[in-house]
Amino acid sequence: MRILACLLAMWLVPTLAAAQDVWRVAYNHFPPYSFQNDTGDADGYAIDLIRALAATRGVEIEFAFLANPGEIVAALGDGSVDVSVALARTPARQEHAIFSVPHQSVRIRLYAPAESAAEVAARWPDGVRVGFAKGAYPAVVVSRYPTAIPLEGTTNPDVLLNLMNQEIDAAIYPDTGFRRLVEAFDTRRRFIAVGDILDEVPLHLATSISRPV
Repeated sequence: MRILACLLAMWLVPTLAAAQDVWRVAYNHFPPYSFQNDTGDADGYAIDLIRALAATRGVEIEFAFLANPGEIVAALGDGSVDVSVALARTPARQEHAIFSVPHQSVRIRLYAPAESAAEVAARWPDGVRVGFAKGAYPAVVVSRYPTAIPLEGTTNPDVLLNLMNQEIDAAIYPDTGFRRLVEAFDTRRRFIAVGDILDEVPLHLATSISRPV
């Protein structure tokens, strides 16, 4: 972890002149990479990584728990936060943030309730109501399927609730993250992946262009 943190430090920090004593770090509910644990503290693989990186720089961290990636990108853009811990890089996001080398790669898949998965697979993408969190990378993936019906949820848990309540037919989400999301709900409902992997995308730390660390 410390070796990776040092490598990320070389890529993430554009200038030593921009050094700060405190980093304001944004994250959202995206287990296992970032989430609030039972005591309300920031936790997860990417949280451990940013803590290790901060230790190499001798700075403190103030965590900001935001609803979704859309809010995180906006906060990076206006400089109200300094760093995000687990963002996929897109051209639109690069207008607001400087991205590190990748620290993780995730596979994006379509998930549906087990009882309706065959129907969703047969219809996809035509008329399938597909959910994802506001501003999340899956929105980019869904845009490649113009006959699908994209429906944003405020948070990742909201997307799962919409799927459980049949307000959407499927959710598009990173594979490991979706399993952890379902586990957190302690639901007896079964959800399965539908079809092939839709995309594989690296995750990065990102620092605000307006207030780089």
